[in-house]
Amino acid sequence: MNDKSTQSLDNWIPVWKRSNPVDRIRKADELLSARPVSFADAQYDCNFVVAQPSWLPVDCSITSTILRPEQRPGRVGIGASALSQTPHSENNPSSLRIEIIGTSRSLRIKEFLYDWTPPTAGTAPLWNTPWLTSANVGDIICHFGIDYKGNRGACAQIGRTQIELSVTDGTFDTRELHRIVTHFEDSNPALANVVKRTPFHDLSYFVRHKAQGISSPYGLFMYELPRRYDVAQTIPQEESVFDGIAERINASFPLGYIHDSSIQMIDETMQHFEDESVFRSIGNRNDHLWMVCMGDESPLVFPEKPQVYKNHPKDACEEVKFFDYTVHVASVSRRFGGHEAIWRHGNHSCAIWTSPSDHLDYFTFRDRLIPAIISGLDLARVRGSSLTPRRKVQQ
Repeated sequence: MNDKSTQSLDNWIPVWKRSNPVDRIRKADELLSARPVSFADAQYDCNFVVAQPSWLPVDCSITSTILRPEQRPGRVGIGASALSQTPHSENNPSSLRIEIIGTSRSLRIKEFLYDWTPPTAGTAPLWNTPWLTSANVGDIICHFGIDYKGNRGACAQIGRTQIELSVTDGTFDTRELHRIVTHFEDSNPALANVVKRTPFHDLSYFVRHKAQGISSPYGLFMYELPRRYDVAQTIPQEESVFDGIAERINASFPLGYIHDSSIQMIDETMQHFEDESVFRSIGNRNDHLWMVCMGDESPLVFPEKPQVYKNHPKDACEEVKFFDYTVHVASVSRRFGGHEAIWRHGNHSCAIWTSPSDHLDYFTFRDRLIPAIISGLDLARVRGSSLTPRRKVQQ
């Protein structure tokens, strides 16, 4: 095990500052294998806050903690399983896998930054589960269901860390899974605070490595086209089409959102012009909003009349009118979300997704947050601003 405990914070170079956007794996011997690691040491090489379970059932203990280190994109003939990596692309983001064993039962926990699409309604590993329940402790929302491997599972986002639980043998009841999820603590507080202060798009593996996103659902509405992070450039708030949106949201209700980060994605060869912005809550580290606006001449536009995935549980799906716009709205849970909306804004295609939240129910999202965003975009148009970028950010 690589011991980094003697490395000082002053000498630490975060993994998101070590990446080269054009560098790729060229040789098999450049690839790093997954390795055992302590929770505290794992934080040195992760772009998410590494969370350590602080409660387990009395018969259970942690038997292994394996770090999948971040690496440049590329596989060079080595299979995904040999690297404990995803088979769906040649990208190599970091993640942490925790194995827990009890009496005739076992549990796997996976932690990572969900950064290749919006957060899939906070239910990504439970996609198409035949049943779904939700619960909260404070600001932490946890969904329970059946995961993509057919196991009983759970999913929560603590801060920006995606935490996925899967029962691999025997039985863990919902109460136990919920208590495990809601009893995580930062494994390395000093380093974790640096991660928490870093904007989402600076942390994102796909943005930093100029890697196209993975084709997967964004949420309840049917849309799986990969994000064009291969052409993404970070921009300051004032250059975003969503500049000033947080102020309009907070004027409607005091949730306390602030701008986190924005990117432009421009591919003139396919007439694709897009702005993606992330907003985060001031009051807690769990609540986030993802907003997208792109020109409707792009082949990547959202469907004008989107359909929902039929097999995934949902608590709301409707079409509503705000001002002159028809907005398609859906939610996994009316109380907790995630919520989402898609609409055409003049000659622009717009969408918003929320993380699960105990402070933003469906009706507040539909009746107050969406109109605040629409009025903000209308104001930008009145001022003569294009809602989608027409120039490339300077390299």
